Amino acid sequence: MLNLCQTAWLDKIDHRYAWLKRTLMEFEEKFGRMFPPSWEVSERICVEFCEITRSVCCSYYFVTVLIFFTMLVILVWQDNKFELIFELLCI
Repeated sequence: MLNLCQTAWLDKIDHRYAWLKRTLMEFEEKFGRMFPPSWEVSERICVEFCEITRSVCCSYYFVTVLIFFTMLVILVWQDNKFELIFELLCI
């Protein structure tokens, strides 16, 4: 089941991108001149960040769907069990 930190992380994804923007600006100020522009270091950091974010979001989405499906199956099973007991009592 998703814990509170994971849920909050998904709710605050805009903060994650704001953090990336701030961090890239700081990186460019401190280390930008150390690397040749052809290396595209900031771009590579950004691409890696986006790939990790996409991967994490997809895995959380999958877990959420799996949890929802499991809960739905349990609810249907419980309802079916209740209906059977109710039917036996009413006979």
